[in-house]
Amino acid sequence: MERLLDFLADPARVLVGNEYQTAATLAAQEDFATLAEYYERLSTRASRAADFRQAQRLLFAERSVARQIGDHRRFAEATHHLAQRHRLQACFLVAEVWYRTLLRDEVDETTALAHARAWRELAAIREVSASYAEGHEYCERALAVCDRFSQLTELRGARVRTLLQRSMLYRVQGNLDDAVATVREARRFAETNSTDPFTEGLVALREGGLEIVLGRGAPALESYRRAEKHFTGISPTNVDIVRIRQITCLRAVGELTQALEQADRLEAGFRTKQDDYRLGQVLLEKAEVLNELGDQPAVAATLEAARRLYENRTTLEALRWHRHVARNLITTTKDPLAAAQHLAAVLEVASAPERADLTRTMLALSDLLRLSGDVPLQPRLWLTASRAALLAADWQRASLDEPATRWSMHAQREEIYAAGVLLHARIGDAEAVAQIAETGRADVLNQILSGKTGLGTLDELRVVPAPADPSILSKVFEVGAIAATTLRTGHLAAPVPDLPLPGHLPPETELAGHADVVVLAQVGTDTTGWWSACTVWTRETGWQTRFEVASLAVGKLLAALSRGDELPQRGVTRATWESLGTFLFSHEEIWSGTRDRPRSVLVCPDPRLWQVPLGALLRDGVHLADVAEVALTPSLRTAGLMSNRSRTRPGRSPGPAVSILDPRLPGHDLEHEALNTWPNGHVQLPDLDALGTASLLYVNGYGDTAGETASLGHTNITLERLANLVLPPVVVLTGCWSGTAASRYGTDPLSLAVGAVLGEADTVIAGTGVIGGIGSALVVQHLLPLLGSGVPVCRALRSAQLRVRDEHPELGPSDWAGLCVMGVDARWTGEIFTRDA
Repeated sequence: MERLLDFLADPARVLVGNEYQTAATLAAQEDFATLAEYYERLSTRASRAADFRQAQRLLFAERSVARQIGDHRRFAEATHHLAQRHRLQACFLVAEVWYRTLLRDEVDETTALAHARAWRELAAIREVSASYAEGHEYCERALAVCDRFSQLTELRGARVRTLLQRSMLYRVQGNLDDAVATVREARRFAETNSTDPFTEGLVALREGGLEIVLGRGAPALESYRRAEKHFTGISPTNVDIVRIRQITCLRAVGELTQALEQADRLEAGFRTKQDDYRLGQVLLEKAEVLNELGDQPAVAATLEAARRLYENRTTLEALRWHRHVARNLITTTKDPLAAAQHLAAVLEVASAPERADLTRTMLALSDLLRLSGDVPLQPRLWLTASRAALLAADWQRASLDEPATRWSMHAQREEIYAAGVLLHARIGDAEAVAQIAETGRADVLNQILSGKTGLGTLDELRVVPAPADPSILSKVFEVGAIAATTLRTGHLAAPVPDLPLPGHLPPETELAGHADVVVLAQVGTDTTGWWSACTVWTRETGWQTRFEVASLAVGKLLAALSRGDELPQRGVTRATWESLGTFLFSHEEIWSGTRDRPRSVLVCPDPRLWQVPLGALLRDGVHLADVAEVALTPSLRTAGLMSNRSRTRPGRSPGPAVSILDPRLPGHDLEHEALNTWPNGHVQLPDLDALGTASLLYVNGYGDTAGETASLGHTNITLERLANLVLPPVVVLTGCWSGTAASRYGTDPLSLAVGAVLGEADTVIAGTGVIGGIGSALVVQHLLPLLGSGVPVCRALRSAQLRVRDEHPELGPSDWAGLCVMGVDARWTGEIFTRDA
């Protein structure tokens, strides 16, 4: 082949006009070094002008001249660019042939760069074919060359790019912790050793890709825009890549119109250039945007336009296309049998031993659960597919030791949990619904409480991955393969294995120690709108679950909460408020107490419900606070860990109530007066540094937001500040958002109240959402004397809230019911708080 290509060194074969004259003159003068350089410049110019055919012919010419004159570096450079051009055009076999030619020579200082590049690019080809083990082997070979010739400055960029390729392999395998760590290693090396703008662009490109996978649209968009600046004027191909990826980012941050406009522009450009590879990528991104906009006919049309590119292929993009088509058909209820065939196409490839693609197998198995009853699947397979998807989701969660990664990936797992909850609720398996709802909730918080990790700062947190059980993964893929064959043929392909549910529930003795009624509140959406699965436990009934569909008004309220919008303090009608109460808490057991004999109710809320003042919810004209003493917990596991910590903790020294008060707040005088009645005295502090020994800490102030970034009061008390102190047994945080997790999936339900829990408080009273300053001060005015007289915390807060509500009918739900209890129910004994028996 080499000899056949030598004729391209003749300028007459590749050039015309003035360019031919220049090249012919150089050839006649036998100035072949300058001729090869001239071919390189012309090839680069043709590539930037998108004349890829001519760029390729000129690379052939440069390579042939370099070979004839023995310029090994130029020969290798031209071969690399030629191979890379074919790889980027998805001509992978041709690209591999060219890369293999670079590996024929022995490795020395002259050929080291060529070898490192070739092994890295072969790894990239293995990424596309999902031959991950081979891809990692090739990365190792590339890095070995870089190590052997580390004195060569030209191998610095090669090392960075190899690390980025290794990260990409980890990423598509679903090994996100290693992917993140490897990109960070690449960035550190690039920053320590001077690298070129193109390499810096590649680092930003990979960082953006990881941020997208982790569900962080804004930082991903920033990374891609940084990459575009590096690539502009250097690499048009990579500019195209980052612009395609920006569609995903714009969608993730809610800029749907801008995302669609960008997709349309790129689609038109790639159609003009006849670049099917990039066109297909844009069409897939466009379908995602249109799906977000709810335009299912446009989604279907876009996916149909991509059919010729993906229908009979097994690339990652093809699997994505099949799953999109299946989801569109399921959503529109047009052709469930066709949807089943598309899911089968995904499962056949993703579950195959040579692919073992956990994420895509998990998502396709979960999608399978949304197929209508027209698809002939045995009930046993439906149940096992659900459990396989749940086990895969929990494997993904437990294998990640970086909290930010765990939290970001929870949005993807939410689909799996919701589908599992729905299936098990519909078959009446209440205990399974509770176990699924509990899975993964507050897992980082619980690891800290169980002493497996320290806090420090949120950015420095690490958790302990669960021990890996390879048999679980093999069973997930086994179920995927069985499901694929069954969807294809309509007949069960093999015996379905028995699979457990991930996680576990507390024993009944532990539940009984928490409350009379334990509630797991789960909400979600499907094609019909918002739904609720309320699962309760009592001593008398065990676990029960009920499935409810939201009214239009309640659905709008839940949609606002899921976006993180502030719950309206006025303007929610009494009828909607009552509908919300019935929708979320449909069980009689929750409401079976009386004003004189309330039941204790422990609620583990869905992450989107933390700003709802639950005590103010209505059913049949009765507020929940009328009949129940309510406490909240991030998870049942959290409640158990806090209860055990309180029971086994050494005795605490008695002390006064201490406070950090903002005198600018309305109601400050009421709070100060109530604190002065505390039996062991009251000490007002300038800040938390002067905390000392105390029985109760009281902080008031303006809270600025929900979640882990919240701060409270004029001293800007934060979650991390509270968590790294040793706090009194009871902490009261009377400020907006102080007890409120961000209303979204994606993180543990972190709040200032959680910070106090981590700071070893047994019981925390804090604000849900925007609470009224005067209303909360009135509640505290009655609460603190009750606590000081020995009334348990939950009972004291309920009594104070009901009194304020009855005496001030003008106050709204968040005014009188805006404070909540988290943690154990404690009682003042005259010297110190103890766990209430």
